[in-house]
Amino acid sequence: MTALIGIWRGSLEARAGTSARTLGHAAKFAFLNVPAHGHTNPTLAVVAELARRGHRIEYWSFEQFRAAVERSGARFRAYPDLPDYEARQAADNLIRLARLLMEVTARVLPALIDALTADRPDVVVHDALAVWGAYVARVLHIPAAASISTFVIDDRVIRRDPALLVYGLGQVAAALPEVLAFERVRRSLRRRFGAPPPRAGEIWSARERLNLVFTSRELQPFGDLFDETYAFVGAALRQEQLSDTDLEGLPRGPLIYVSLGTLFNRRPEFFRAAIEAFAERPEPLVLSVGDSVDSASLGPLGPRVHVRAFVPQLALLRRTTLFVTHGGMNSVNEALYFGVPLVVYPQVHDQLIVARRVAALGAGRTLRAQVSAADLRDAATAVLMDPGYRRRAVELGATLQAGGGADRAADELERLASVATAARERTS
Repeated sequence: MTALIGIWRGSLEARAGTSARTLGHAAKFAFLNVPAHGHTNPTLAVVAELARRGHRIEYWSFEQFRAAVERSGARFRAYPDLPDYEARQAADNLIRLARLLMEVTARVLPALIDALTADRPDVVVHDALAVWGAYVARVLHIPAAASISTFVIDDRVIRRDPALLVYGLGQVAAALPEVLAFERVRRSLRRRFGAPPPRAGEIWSARERLNLVFTSRELQPFGDLFDETYAFVGAALRQEQLSDTDLEGLPRGPLIYVSLGTLFNRRPEFFRAAIEAFAERPEPLVLSVGDSVDSASLGPLGPRVHVRAFVPQLALLRRTTLFVTHGGMNSVNEALYFGVPLVVYPQVHDQLIVARRVAALGAGRTLRAQVSAADLRDAATAVLMDPGYRRRAVELGATLQAGGGADRAADELERLASVATAARERTS
């Protein structure tokens, strides 16, 4: 493995002036993801670019993502039935989530081993949280790349930020039985399959031969820590997401947009606070509330208030003057890509880190857990009245645009496939 990593790094250093599209043959990639839009969406643009270049892609995911995956040009593969997989049940604690991910790994791994042995890919591309993807690549000795949809938080970052260490210790202390359950599953996997499964800390800091990070080095906390195996590709957007054909009935802007994402959006009290907070503002207000909040529960809506279950976010952001968001990395990247300043209301762990980073870089303000209409109004007014927030959002957006997006990610994956093929041929 050390030799292969050396070859890989050497190829990176020698890549100037070469085209990644000179791979010479169609490669096969197996993508393995988790059931979350924020983790899936960035990869679909990469899949579409790989398919356009003539490569074969199989994409393992959950049934609700079948249509989107197939539109991107990949062959959809459904995981074995996982009726009790529900990320919300573990969202309150990182150790509980790690245990859930390890249990899912134990359930799906035999089927994945059979499938990837029968039709072996050149490269496995797994989401950082798709422990089963990292582990099946390890068991079958297939080169792997990690898809990282949020910041990289590893031991090096934690050593520089004591607040993260304190937070992590608190998570462990609050869920000691989960630590024991995690280790039981981990030992069982080791006995069954031989290769060492990831440790709990490794789940949050995927470290493969190639790590695709869908943000910029400037946004990443302590971005100077990461070597050339971390490709900060910025925002990976699909052109069809920019079409405004699905915005019928919504104002042309400039508008204020409020969304808590697709997973943890059951917050009718927050949406009511937003309606009250912006009642006196001249801008139209668009709220994307998900399918778990009944718009009738939000009270009377004025003519400037537009409530939808979901909206085409990228197209809408082009009309947006302020985005009130949960702080998912995907949403923050998309807003900054278009130079939109933020008010961040984080819901879960990684969003807290993203919110802190947005505030530290001067692109927005952060709200605390218990927020009133007055709190939201004050934060929004501060951002809207100070042009420095928009200026910083535009500057950070430029770093996301410069990352290369899906095209750069596809180049990196082609390069890894080429290096792995060359290494395999030398040893055969």
